[in-house]
Amino acid sequence: TIPFNTVDNLTDLSETRRILEDNGMWFDGKMKMVLSNRAMSNLRGKQTVVFKANEAGTREMQLTGVVTQLEGWNLHQSGQIASHTKGAGTGYVSDGGEPLGETTVKVKTGSGTIVAGDVILNEHDTDNLYVVNSNLSGANFSIGKPGLLVALPDGDDITLKNSYIANMAFNEDALVLISALPNLPEGGDQAVARTTVQDPISGLLFEVSEYKGYRKVIYVVAAAWGVKCIKTEGVALLLQ
Repeated sequence: TIPFNTVDNLTDLSETRRILEDNGMWFDGKMKMVLSNRAMSNLRGKQTVVFKANEAGTREMQLTGVVTQLEGWNLHQSGQIASHTKGAGTGYVSDGGEPLGETTVKVKTGSGTIVAGDVILNEHDTDNLYVVNSNLSGANFSIGKPGLLVALPDGDDITLKNSYIANMAFNEDALVLISALPNLPEGGDQAVARTTVQDPISGLLFEVSEYKGYRKVIYVVAAAWGVKCIKTEGVALLLQ
């Protein structure tokens, strides 16, 4: 279901917030929600509360269509929200059971793949969905912290939910971006000029190089970077 599809109903915000609060996260101005174009269209078109300045606290949505903050979320929009195609696993059940808080799940009897990003439902824990963090290997796969919220008995059915589009909710401190200027070969390359510029918003550094060729000049803007989630308790999915 596309988020915010019910008129004047913001439980997609409040329930996602509850998930992270139950995980022990704090709403400190660093909470982000990145929505797909269709989800944001529903928010703009069906949630009239965001147009009421006395309730929303701002006229930005009414005047410009810009959503800044709602229910503690800093809201963002992207046309590049990732989609996930579920694995082909069927018939799996828990093998031996797992205690409360466990992040490794052992299964048996089934066939097919369970892949990172799959969303699973346990037979006796219908209140919670869990996101797979690592592919099924041998008989085990992992889920993110805080792990199982209800103890998993032996022989419990493990059901893979549908493929989805992943609207993201997270505390920005749960994710890390590491960026640096790229290395050059020993002795340099064929650039005729090179400088470093800093983005005034993010503070990130970029290398700008100029290369001359026949009847052309090429400019290359470069950075080396990597990303990692360091606190899975601080990330949740709003499925679409």
